[in-house]
Amino acid sequence: MADRSCPYLGLTDDPSTRLSYPSLRNYCHRARPPQVVNLSFQRLHCSTANYKSCPVFEQEWRGKLPAEIRAERKFSKAPKWRLVLIGVGVFLLGTLGAMELGWLPFQIQWTTPKETMQFSAAPLSTETTVPSQTSLPSLTPPPETPTVGVTLTPSPFPTPGPALETPFGPAGRYLIHLVIEGDSFIYLEDLYNTSEAVIMATNSLIPETILWPGTHLVILPEVSDPEGLPLFKVIYIDQPTDLDVLSGEVEISSEVLSEYNSLDEGDLIQPGRWFIIPQDRE
Repeated sequence: MADRSCPYLGLTDDPSTRLSYPSLRNYCHRARPPQVVNLSFQRLHCSTANYKSCPVFEQEWRGKLPAEIRAERKFSKAPKWRLVLIGVGVFLLGTLGAMELGWLPFQIQWTTPKETMQFSAAPLSTETTVPSQTSLPSLTPPPETPTVGVTLTPSPFPTPGPALETPFGPAGRYLIHLVIEGDSFIYLEDLYNTSEAVIMATNSLIPETILWPGTHLVILPEVSDPEGLPLFKVIYIDQPTDLDVLSGEVEISSEVLSEYNSLDEGDLIQPGRWFIIPQDRE
């Protein structure tokens, strides 16, 4: 198909190369400095012949992209346990600092292991207590022991091997598409040169179904005939997973799973990747 995209759309370090689908890796090099274009504007303008109506394209633009075109970066919140751990660390460091500066009603005299720790506060008894050597609690969380398992809930973060919209499997025939607001079968047909029948067949969709944002679809680019195509389930691997264990859970041979998912040699599936599992048609 002829390239109808904006000539100023490209990767941050390679302006002459762009991704053929809406992606936060696509930058507008008409802006100074180059900035990411939001996915909706990429889909409706940058990746179509409509780019000629873009206000940034029509004039000698200098400066940042307009707010309605620019993509806003979103950052995930830190896990609660990390915030708690940081709070405990700050409290301990603050307490030790206050002791050293004499702001607390008692003082700590650092001693060798065989010496006693003396406090200026009045003792509760006349006996002398000789405590054993103590150490401050560590602020480093204990290492987590990897467990084998599979989580079927998709992760919101980009993932490697394979990533979204990245061909994989036999002859690079398959890829996974994340449905976003505004996607339609017509758009997907034009984007991947496929057909609605193929998308429905490989994802067990019913006629006149609606594409809901957040849904992950298995796509076969350049394929329009649904005859004989397998049905797939999409899952996300977030922990190191033994291939033989997963094979037993889904009742599909490890050889078939390896072929469809372009696995490297070895029995351990590394975390942080999308995975497709062929299904039987009922």
